Amino acid sequence: MRQRMRLSRAALLAMLVLTFCFTPSVRAEENTRVMKFIGSRKGAANGHPVMLLAFESATPGGRGGELVVPNTDPTKGYDPLPGVLQVVNASKKGDLLKVEMSAEQGKPVIKSLAPFTPLPGEETPTGYVFVKSEKKEAKPPQVTVVLSKFGEEITTSIPLIKPEKTDPKQKTPDPAPDPKIVGVVDSLKAGDVVDAEVRRGSVPTLVSIEPYKPPENGKFIKMTEADAEGQKVPAVELEQDGKSLTLIVVGKLQGKKWAADSKVMGEARKLKSNSAVVYKTRQDGDKTCLKDIQPAPQAPDAAKSGAAKK
Repeated sequence: MRQRMRLSRAALLAMLVLTFCFTPSVRAEENTRVMKFIGSRKGAANGHPVMLLAFESATPGGRGGELVVPNTDPTKGYDPLPGVLQVVNASKKGDLLKVEMSAEQGKPVIKSLAPFTPLPGEETPTGYVFVKSEKKEAKPPQVTVVLSKFGEEITTSIPLIKPEKTDPKQKTPDPAPDPKIVGVVDSLKAGDVVDAEVRRGSVPTLVSIEPYKPPENGKFIKMTEADAEGQKVPAVELEQDGKSLTLIVVGKLQGKKWAADSKVMGEARKLKSNSAVVYKTRQDGDKTCLKDIQPAPQAPDAAKSGAAKK
């Protein structure tokens, strides 16, 4: 009896591992996804020795799991599909692979593998590819923006804002999609890589979007203040190519007071004077704002040297 229980638990565990991530999206038709390769091992499925490949999701919020590589001849022993095996042998942990799956006996298996090269910037946390936008005449009006990351699309909605009255005697204007975001979206074309902040939820919200540009290198000098919106606001002083730059920390007006982004402020406060950094900016009207700042990555040799000194 105990032996039967152990066998049934083992079978259940194997089934859970194989269906952990992929079963909900794999039906009778074929399914292709870009996944992050973790590694391979020899395992078993349906009583036969097979290769199992472990993956992590390449997109935010996704999960990973293991997938079966079918044998070339199901009646023989361990013999993974040669095309899949070739890609596995040429891949290392963290590589992006396009995984083509099919359903066999209700379970997902790998049909083919291929290396995947993202567009420049698409692999960054806020990197997406612009697909299209659509305006819906309604009350209030709606603008949806479709973005993709590694081929997986997400439909977002531009948030509504209430325009300020220019004349106190006028009727309060109805809320409308944020004109700043709409303006950027209208300038994009399909296939453009963008930096986009998406707030996840039942209806994902597009908080910000702009054409992607790679981060810049500089030297952090100090935290400071600058004039904006008729008041003193937090800023960061940098040095780039021997020139001094003062960048306002990105934020927004709350009432009449400028509220700087707490995440950017936190990252900037961790930095030491004269330390090398990589940073990104955003143009907000006539202001150039700092939207991200991080310590510059260390070269491998420098990192090893630092570890040896410790």
